[in-house]
Amino acid sequence: MITFGLYVMTNDYMQNFYPMSYPQDKAFKRPFFLVINDSLINGLIWLVPLSSQINKYKPILSKYPNAGEIVNLYGKSISVVLTQNIVPALPEHIDREYTVNGVPYVLRDAKLEKSILSKASSVRYLLENGKIQQHKEIMALKDKLIEEMKK
Repeated sequence: MITFGLYVMTNDYMQNFYPMSYPQDKAFKRPFFLVINDSLINGLIWLVPLSSQINKYKPILSKYPNAGEIVNLYGKSISVVLTQNIVPALPEHIDREYTVNGVPYVLRDAKLEKSILSKASSVRYLLENGKIQQHKEIMALKDKLIEEMKK
């Protein structure tokens, strides 16, 4: 697993862990996620979902800049990196890498990585301090995953 790689999560994770209120499209095993390692808890990862619904998220991003970023990830399509929907997981919840022409996709733009990390850190701070609507659900999931790691 590579930080800022693009991944698809297991059906088990999507059905039993991933918040139902977050973007999903089970028929196509989406959304895809950028993976960010937790800097404080070894083994915990944070997933940043992607969406192709640019028009839906433009007004949200205008009002809340830390909610995400519109990016051109792999040359053809534009996506929204939804830092507002960051969610914890464990590496075993990854089903597979997303590939382009058979090569695993990894974000390689240092400026974009820094921006996404900054926004994700801001959102995680708000989650941990109860300032985001789903904070209880996400923090409970984080605690549950930490307990699983101890087994």
